[in-house]
Amino acid sequence: MLELKAVRPKLLLGLSLMALAPVLYLVYHFTGNNFSPLWWFPPLGVALFLGGFYVCKSTSLKLFAKLELPAKLLAAGTILIWLFYFEAPLANATVNTVFANVLANVAAIVSTNFLNLMGVGAHLLGQTIVFPSGSKLGGIEVENACSGIQASTAFLVAYAIVLIDLGSKISRTKLLILVALGPAMIYGVNILRIFALALIGYLYGYSPLSIAHDYLDFIVFIVEVSLFWWLSLRWARKSPLNQNKSISAL
Repeated sequence: MLELKAVRPKLLLGLSLMALAPVLYLVYHFTGNNFSPLWWFPPLGVALFLGGFYVCKSTSLKLFAKLELPAKLLAAGTILIWLFYFEAPLANATVNTVFANVLANVAAIVSTNFLNLMGVGAHLLGQTIVFPSGSKLGGIEVENACSGIQASTAFLVAYAIVLIDLGSKISRTKLLILVALGPAMIYGVNILRIFALALIGYLYGYSPLSIAHDYLDFIVFIVEVSLFWWLSLRWARKSPLNQNKSISAL
């Protein structure tokens, strides 16, 4: 208790700096992007987050030592989302591809089938899921940007960063499995997100759909990537490579 009291000012400073990061990101996200005057908010937020984290870590509390790698991944992920989602030309380069179009079409087909399993009676017109007459909304278009390709690209780049730290500590087989599972999981969850948004639009109309779209994208991406990294890192650290090292150290 005395130890916590001694480091409280430094801890409060660090946590305050970290709390500013999501505020800056949300201000940027909801006031415009694509070369907006606030383009510098996300990198500033990441700098504040990491600075605040290391201020907290300097208190020698064990919790922050354990969270160092997840904090770095979160910072890297935020920068990647900023680059691949909001700042052209990287955003356009990933979206305007045949592969993105194929992924969007498949997502639209699967989402339409899910809706019809629930008795909606929707049909597909190009990349637009059309709802039956009398619905709250006429339909929704699944654009290339909805394909999940940007999130998958960001994931693979982030994974390359992680390999710098973990590449020599886990087996190649597990690395390949994780590289394959990551984008597949992101794409699968993205299809469920499109299905959920379509259902919201069908049942409640445009305004609830718009609100869900604005908030669901960010929340789903952060939750799925955080959960994947947590589970994959736990699995990777159980690799025979690490066990052999610990045995030889004895």
